[in-house]
Amino acid sequence: MQPLRGLFQRARRGLHFGEALSAAVKPLLHDMYYQHDTRKLVQLLNVLVTLAESNDFNYLVNQDYYFDFSKDEERMWRINQYVYANFQEPISISKAAEIANMSETAFCRYFKTRTLKTFTRFLNEIRIAYACKLLQKKDSTVTVACFESGFNSLSYFDRTFKEVMGKSPLEHRRMHEGL
Repeated sequence: MQPLRGLFQRARRGLHFGEALSAAVKPLLHDMYYQHDTRKLVQLLNVLVTLAESNDFNYLVNQDYYFDFSKDEERMWRINQYVYANFQEPISISKAAEIANMSETAFCRYFKTRTLKTFTRFLNEIRIAYACKLLQKKDSTVTVACFESGFNSLSYFDRTFKEVMGKSPLEHRRMHEGL
């Protein structure tokens, strides 16, 4: 595990991997999508070891950069815990901001700078990931996946699913029927 520890230490400064390494890792990441949970974990470790053993990277910030993530991590942990526990229910930005002990405006700025996506996008991605699991079950329909994953509208679900996954829920379901 020593190489992984080194990778995570280097990653604190941000890493930009070279094209050759990115090209080598891309098929591994793509294959993860089609594998079952245990194999996904093994594949993730393969990807991390490949990244850890390579010198094909540049740091994104200089060596003097330091930021104490402990308070930040705890705040993000609380937000993540809340979202993962409640994503099937309506979740408002005001509730997420309250959990983060911030105003809505400050929370939206904070969340976007930490995740590079809006809170709504983050929530929708979690819901879509759950919908994908439901759509892989033979007894689940697109409508069931929509409402079970926390969406209130089938049309919004279809539009969001296509935006996140690059295909419609029905196309996704058909793609996994043969597996």
